[in-house]
Amino acid sequence: MKLFGDGPGRSTGRDPVDPDAAAGPRPDATAGASRGEAAPTRLARRGDRLAAAGDRVRARRCWLEALERDPRLTAAWESLSELQRREGDLAGAAASLRHVVELCPESAEAWFALGETQDRLGDVAAGASYDRALKLSPGLYEGWNNLGNLRARSGDTLQAIECYRRAIELEDDRFEAWFNRGNLLVELGRIETAIEAYDRASERAPEDARCAYNGAFARAAAGDLAAACAGYRRAAELAPGDYRTWYNLGNVYAEQGLPAESAEAYRRALERCGSDPEVWNNLGNALLQQERTSEAIDCYRRAIGLDPRYDPSWNNLGNALERCGDLEGAAEAYATALDIRPRQATCCLSLASVLARSGHTEQAIDWIACAVELAPETRCLLPGFDEFGALLRHPRLSRD
Repeated sequence: MKLFGDGPGRSTGRDPVDPDAAAGPRPDATAGASRGEAAPTRLARRGDRLAAAGDRVRARRCWLEALERDPRLTAAWESLSELQRREGDLAGAAASLRHVVELCPESAEAWFALGETQDRLGDVAAGASYDRALKLSPGLYEGWNNLGNLRARSGDTLQAIECYRRAIELEDDRFEAWFNRGNLLVELGRIETAIEAYDRASERAPEDARCAYNGAFARAAAGDLAAACAGYRRAAELAPGDYRTWYNLGNVYAEQGLPAESAEAYRRALERCGSDPEVWNNLGNALLQQERTSEAIDCYRRAIGLDPRYDPSWNNLGNALERCGDLEGAAEAYATALDIRPRQATCCLSLASVLARSGHTEQAIDWIACAVELAPETRCLLPGFDEFGALLRHPRLSRD
């Protein structure tokens, strides 16, 4: 199963930055500056007007010139930092924001902006900046939510849960902290409580596909496959282009023993992303269950073409070729799977089986012995292989 993001994705509670939006604060309604303003202030305000008009190059020039004349001009540092953040210059933005907090150490908004920028840079100093912002303004929802995300990523789960609790107490009608709390609870294995958190998030953001998706993921983990299917279908309605939703839906159908439905879901996933070998492999499994062996073989080969070291597809290809009577091809596929990942007792037995039926008895005995050595409990499975027959009386395989 694939959860949103690398590991559970976290929501910051802020809308994505539009890189094409104008940077800097909006200018005042009056176009001109008052006569009493100093030259650096006039330059900074001109920069704001240029940024609002979309002329970022000249806006930056105005702010930098203003700061050369007056390095303590807080508004220019703020506007410059916002432009830098929008353009992806996070290091530059952090440097500008450090000037802002030096000039205005009691500004919770500035400390929060610095923390958010440091967070995006992966700078551990983000925690201290968020802490400072929250001491100055304990009612800052985004501060608690983002600090919770930071604590969760660093493994401080108790502090993360407390941060999300504080955010929820402040603005219970917002979904982000509920969603992030659910992600953390999944990581902790507290699935039922995570489901409750995702349900709260979905109630507050019914059109957000992430809430439906992660709620479905948690329900699948809890074994409630029918509810998981419903959740993934809802997520697919909200974000039909996300292949992971269709992939996970296919997996849930497969767990329910519905190969036709799972195959259709996997095909939908591949329409959206054809480069994931796991999806091709699982589509092959669904087709093989429907006795569509040649189509399954094609899928396994597609998976291998994308990742030649993806051993599940080599193993499954061996199984499919074996069903077709291509014992030589099956043996080669099983052997490749074992070259990639040697310690697979079941694969050893499969290779031994096709070798025994092909008349390669000594090699078959070697692989049977290897399987028993890797997993002694497989010995009780050996009598079920008719092709092993007299091989089991070989000294290497007989019981003491």
